[in-house]
Amino acid sequence: VMHTETTENGSTKVSLGIKSTAETRSIWPHDFSLKLDITVSDTMLLELTTRNTGDQTFSMTQALHSYFSVGDVSQIQLLGLEDKQYIDKTDSDSVKQQDGIVTISNEVDRIYYDAPALLTIADKSMQRNIQINSSGNRTTVVWNPWSEISKSSADLQDDDYQRFLCVETANAVDDAVEVAAGDAYKLTAEITIEIQHSNHQTI
Repeated sequence: VMHTETTENGSTKVSLGIKSTAETRSIWPHDFSLKLDITVSDTMLLELTTRNTGDQTFSMTQALHSYFSVGDVSQIQLLGLEDKQYIDKTDSDSVKQQDGIVTISNEVDRIYYDAPALLTIADKSMQRNIQINSSGNRTTVVWNPWSEISKSSADLQDDDYQRFLCVETANAVDDAVEVAAGDAYKLTAEITIEIQHSNHQTI
C-alpha cells in the first residue's frame, strides 16, 4: 500500500504499487514501476499506471482482471461487443465473429478485438446493469469457466461459475503496448452500477 486518502467529495482512494527487483529482472529483464489507484465513490475507478524506469523500450500486455458478481450468468447479456472479432481460447485460438449479443451458456474464454470504451453487463436476475467504461485499451477479455473447470479448480466451489463473469479491460495480442524509457502508460476502467428504474447506486 502506497497511499490512502478520503477526498473532499467523500470518495476513498487507495494506491497500491510494486517496482522491479533483482528477482523480477531474472524473469523479465526490464526496470519498471507499477501503480494501481482505486477510487471508490458512486463509481469505482481503476487506474493502472506502468512506468518504464529503465533505459530501453519494452513491450507489454496487461489486463484488469475484473470479476463481476451476477445473479445468474446464464441470464446475463454483455452489450457492446456485437459483430466484433475475437480469439476463442477454448477452440485452438481460432478467430471468430460475434453473432449478436454475448450470452453465456458454456465455458467462455475470448479476447475481443476493437472493443468499445463502454460495455454493459445487463444482469436480469439482479435487476441492474454494470457499466464498464475503459480507456487505454483496444481489447477485452471475457471469461467464465463453466461447470467442469469450476469442479476441478481449488479456489472455486462447484457452482461458483453461475455467479460471476470476468470482463477484463486489456492490452492483449496485437494490442501490446510499447513503453519508451522514462515514459508511462495508463489503463483505466470506471465501473458503475445502474439499478433498473432507479438512480445510480454506490458499488
